Amino acid sequence: MVQLEKFDIVLNNSEEAYFAGQEISGKERILPAGKHEVPFSYTLPKSLPSSFEGEFGHIRYTCKAICERPWDFDIVCRKAFTVIGIEDINADPKLNEPLNVSDSNHTVALCCRSAGSVSGEIAVAKIGYTPGEVIAISYSATNNSSRSRSICLRLVQNTTYKAKTFAGHEQVKSVTRVVQKIDKGEVSSHNSTEWLSEDIIIPSLAPRLGKCKIIYVTYAIELEIESTVTVKCPIVIGSIAQLSRLIAHNKTSGSRENGSFSGISNDASTGSTTNGASRSF
Repeated sequence: MVQLEKFDIVLNNSEEAYFAGQEISGKERILPAGKHEVPFSYTLPKSLPSSFEGEFGHIRYTCKAICERPWDFDIVCRKAFTVIGIEDINADPKLNEPLNVSDSNHTVALCCRSAGSVSGEIAVAKIGYTPGEVIAISYSATNNSSRSRSICLRLVQNTTYKAKTFAGHEQVKSVTRVVQKIDKGEVSSHNSTEWLSEDIIIPSLAPRLGKCKIIYVTYAIELEIESTVTVKCPIVIGSIAQLSRLIAHNKTSGSRENGSFSGISNDASTGSTTNGASRSF
């Protein structure tokens, strides 16, 4: 009796990453005598959320092949692959609009007396982005308290997990992860400081999981002024870039091919300081 020496799944995409709605199929190849292959294909539903790995939950995709053997144990083979969900930020025109967010807080001294106010403001050119894009941020901080305050800017990922117990009660877990942090020094007492341009490049991050009902992923740009106020500017990360960006990219590529592309310089971020008077599961 001949023994089965190898049983494996070979996908048609060497990177093993697929978009929702894309067909996943076997890769054809010629086998020597005595070995056989069974081609397969399956179109992924367009509603699939992206693959995701988190602290309290995950979204994983695998395909499974079973070799049934009479009078013997079946041989099972599994192959993991990545799904990139269709999260088109063109579907919501508001994601292409600018956003300005501000917040303030009063500091308290001894005997509950007010020690002045601290305020911050963030402005972004648009709300919707895709990995690899640059977020151009302008922001300011005003410190009317009695001491200097440190300032930092960060990109954060907020993940909320929802589940139900056997009794039907809903449980919620939330996790905040700092993706990127930039320390911006201090703003001294009764002074204000402003940055006209600060760029953050979005790394490879999971887009929002629009079709998932138990895991929710959101993102925000935060401006934290030490121990007083945190200004939160929500952004959306999708998987399909805005058409305006794609058109601009195609024009740039065409110019390069024609030899008429001219370099673009990006000035470093600038800051100015002015005196301020009185802002289980």
